[in-house]
Amino acid sequence: MRWGVKRAHHWFGPPEKARTTYWLRELWPEEKALLEPAHRCLIILDSFALPDGAAGERTRTWHGYDARPIFAWAGVWREGRGGAGFAGIVVDAAPPLDPQRTMPLLIAPADYAIWLEADLLSAVRLIKSDADPDLYREPTDQPWGADREP
Repeated sequence: MRWGVKRAHHWFGPPEKARTTYWLRELWPEEKALLEPAHRCLIILDSFALPDGAAGERTRTWHGYDARPIFAWAGVWREGRGGAGFAGIVVDAAPPLDPQRTMPLLIAPADYAIWLEADLLSAVRLIKSDADPDLYREPTDQPWGADREP
């Protein structure tokens, strides 16, 4: 399985690249089949990084949970020409993250079965941007995107 899911219906412009993240609203209603339980998955993380700072000066900031060494990000997956691919669902960020940014839709262990098996209405209720006091924020001096290939 690889990172990235292309939209099934791409009507105009150049071919779309496989995307690693989607807003739920980008998938509904055109890609609602991708939101069925058979295409939902959990992406296991030990932390995630987001950019911090002004444009051109952004650095990598890590986020995670001290009490949970691994946790899950809501994702979707689909078979494609190049094999199966997956992407994560993003939501508006909440403190301690910058509320002007996005963040992964993190799923609590008690809600794993809801995301993976429940109807879409029940799964959508997991989407919230409430402050999470247990989420740590660890800024670094590492430039954002420094490890990306051109």
